[in-house]
Amino acid sequence: MISTTRNVNSTKKSAFTLIEIIIVIILISITYSFVLGSFNKRTKSIDDKVTLNNLKSNLLVELGEDVEVQCVEENLKCFMFIDDEKTEINQLFSADISVYKYSKELEQIEYANDVIFAYSCNKHQKCSEMIVETKDNTYIFNDIHKKPIVLESLSDVNDYFDKKIDEVKDAF
Repeated sequence: MISTTRNVNSTKKSAFTLIEIIIVIILISITYSFVLGSFNKRTKSIDDKVTLNNLKSNLLVELGEDVEVQCVEENLKCFMFIDDEKTEINQLFSADISVYKYSKELEQIEYANDVIFAYSCNKHQKCSEMIVETKDNTYIFNDIHKKPIVLESLSDVNDYFDKKIDEVKDAF
């Protein structure tokens, strides 16, 4: 004889309860708020602490985005552009500066529209290479180092390049 009794548990459909769905939504909201809050804090902390010594490392924090810092003649104000969104940051310079191409010849870079300094990093972490002379020091920015090479004066640049050329020759 075949039994025709049905198992009550086998006909029950499995589904999420309303409470489980609410808990998942709350957890996603909390996670999102932490991520968004840390992004805003990071951007504000970058704006407050940018110096010539940490410029490249601060710009590289904005991974996946094109970032540029420009300083203008008027009050030596500096601005950060993250994918064309402009934010004012602290001043990088206290007096006029000179900017040169990254070479031994020290060919000066001329910018347009009252810009006296422009430094950028793209989303592939390729950054500007240049030499910046301030009243106190000379900074050499290149793609190899996270921090610029700091020299006492512009006249030390030739010695720096000569030393690097000798290092390459000695390697072969």
